[in-house]
Amino acid sequence: MTADEVREIVLDRLARWAPLLSNAHATPVVLVGVGHDHARGEIQVVTVDDEQMRAEVIAGFLLSAVDKLRRVDPAAQPDPQWTRGTLTAILEHLRTAHTGVGPGGCTTCEQFVRGLGAR
Repeated sequence: MTADEVREIVLDRLARWAPLLSNAHATPVVLVGVGHDHARGEIQVVTVDDEQMRAEVIAGFLLSAVDKLRRVDPAAQPDPQWTRGTLTAILEHLRTAHTGVGPGGCTTCEQFVRGLGAR
């Protein structure tokens, strides 16, 4: 797939999704993409630059979105290996989203994503 083909798909999807969000009086806070070709399967996470929109809040939105997808269509449930891989990628993004956090990552975010609550 060429860079132009990827760009065309991105622009087409954003153009189709924008009216849906606008009609629902909703604004985007996170965009999840999956790589193709040499980047096959790599998860890309783009978030808003709002300092008040902390990683914990965005992780909560993502978990809520997964729950909604599963209620709407059971076929939307990914196989367990894909789910684990996706959560691992999201956790890695959350770890790097915090400046000055050591190699262990942000335990508050990790506990939140794993449903353990924050300490």
